[in-house]
Amino acid sequence: MGFGEMPSGKNDLNKKEKALEEDWGELRNVQVGEKELEELLEKDGNEEQMTQRILKMLTTRSSFAKKYEEANEDSVEVMKPFAKHQVWYKDVRDKIVERINSENKFKWENNPGWFGIDVRPEAGKREGNNTKIYATIPVNEYAFLQHILSLADDLREIAEETDDKVKVKISNSLTGFISHNDSIVIHFKNKNNVEKIQSALSQWMEDHAITEAPRELGRSKVGIDSGSNSFTKLVAQNIASWLVENSGKYDNKTLAKLAVKYAIEQSQKSPVK
Repeated sequence: MGFGEMPSGKNDLNKKEKALEEDWGELRNVQVGEKELEELLEKDGNEEQMTQRILKMLTTRSSFAKKYEEANEDSVEVMKPFAKHQVWYKDVRDKIVERINSENKFKWENNPGWFGIDVRPEAGKREGNNTKIYATIPVNEYAFLQHILSLADDLREIAEETDDKVKVKISNSLTGFISHNDSIVIHFKNKNNVEKIQSALSQWMEDHAITEAPRELGRSKVGIDSGSNSFTKLVAQNIASWLVENSGKYDNKTLAKLAVKYAIEQSQKSPVK
């Protein structure tokens, strides 16, 4: 299913991203994270501030962090070369909304950060924590967006077969897609569906020639939320709490480095066996 031609021209997004095997300490988002945590420790920052700083480090693409710094921390400046691509992304997202509204099979929802598709709205609200499958897609393959309803169809089959509640979420804008390393996040209630959903996602990518990039920082492809807190935020909260407890026991630079190291390690561990 296509929604229109992609923009062309010299200002494309086809820039090779950093390899998974690279030393995490060389990544700009990690370096910035360490620096800002050290500053928070020096200023007696609170646990919530530290949580948000760690969360941002874990979820920001290293390629975006580098460009953001080069643009004097101005995201609008970073995105200026990609104006046509941004228009294309928004136009395709709007056409997806139109199709969902006309077919009355799915429901959509959005906020400034995320655009979500409830693939089985008739299932109603389900209690319990969400299990999640994450996938990262290279920035030059943002055209995956035009195939997202095909993935929703595949997920709906699984949801119906297993009586599950499934949603798929993507970035609401091209800026979000380029800056965030969680390109696709699938939420569901039945953790026994992990393998089925991972298999469906992989097959969908293969069918539409979409590349799955390595997870930055080696982050887990599976997570479980707790209440309103995402898996990644839970990791960030845990490390922020450790920082507060250990403040003053070591110098701030050492503490910040250790916090980043522990946050990365915890984010790599899947809570689902």
